[in-house]
Amino acid sequence: SATFTNAANWNPNGLPTINDDVYITNYIGATSVTLTNRGTSLTNANLTMFNTAAGVYTLLLSNSTYQVANTTVLGTNSLVVLGANLSGSASTFSNNNLYLAGNAGLAFNANSVTAPSRLIVAGTFTNSSNSVITNYAGNAAVLQFAGTVTNNGLIGFLMSSGSAGDTALVVQAETLYNRGTVSVGVTVGTGSARAY
Repeated sequence: SATFTNAANWNPNGLPTINDDVYITNYIGATSVTLTNRGTSLTNANLTMFNTAAGVYTLLLSNSTYQVANTTVLGTNSLVVLGANLSGSASTFSNNNLYLAGNAGLAFNANSVTAPSRLIVAGTFTNSSNSVITNYAGNAAVLQFAGTVTNNGLIGFLMSSGSAGDTALVVQAETLYNRGTVSVGVTVGTGSARAY
């Protein structure tokens, strides 16, 4: 595990700035890597993540905002996790254009219904048939797409049953076309009555 905001982790040495293109790719090694950004706001020009070798590259955002001004490309064996399954770890991942290729994934993992993590796509969104957008541990999520969305992969959420009046999942899009799978369900606690 490494820290995104540690200048020594980048080549050339220095934290990527608003004008920089960020590459998290298998050029850094054929292994699993988790880059963590906690409690800071960052803006970069473009983001490209993939690992065509063994292992998964994960960008974990915890209590932070990460904005990509132009285009994000998440490729094979790449994962962005929004939140660290802790109260107060909700994060925002804001993109102009977002492309999920190969088996790329986005996972929502902030332990809060009142302050869930948020994905924002202001421009174009595309995803491959093997890509996944999901949540962990029943955690809430907000997905905001400014235009038309065509889903080719899996958008799957299993929501915690929560309390009366809780909003666990918000998906906002002008139009949503589904060419893949959209699946939404609610977990049921033992000995409890729940309605959906």
